[in-house]
Amino acid sequence: MAEAYPKAGIVGLEARWDAIRAKLEAASPSLLAQGTLVDKKARGRRDWAVRYLVEEGGRCVHKSIYVGGDKASELIERVRRLLEWHRVQGKWASEVEAHAQLTARAGGVLRRMEVGRRRSR
Repeated sequence: MAEAYPKAGIVGLEARWDAIRAKLEAASPSLLAQGTLVDKKARGRRDWAVRYLVEEGGRCVHKSIYVGGDKASELIERVRRLLEWHRVQGKWASEVEAHAQLTARAGGVLRRMEVGRRRSR
């Protein structure tokens, strides 16, 4: 009978993680560049939530996704890793844009060099 509690806890943890991950994925466009995991004191205990901003109707609105209390350390760590993954993914777009600009500039330099060679002949 003692084995039922850990299994139930794992199932509950995974179900909660699936729900949190779905909410975070739905908010992923906002989380690419901003949003953070914060602790809030409420009802005499510390709860954790992801806070981020969303533009709705031309106004910035604070949104929050509840993660859990201090006892949800596994969920808190998973959320931290997922937020970090979103940050890295958000940087990819700017890096790709920078590489594209560099490639365009290099192409322009090569074209000018080729034109210079043709004129010198």
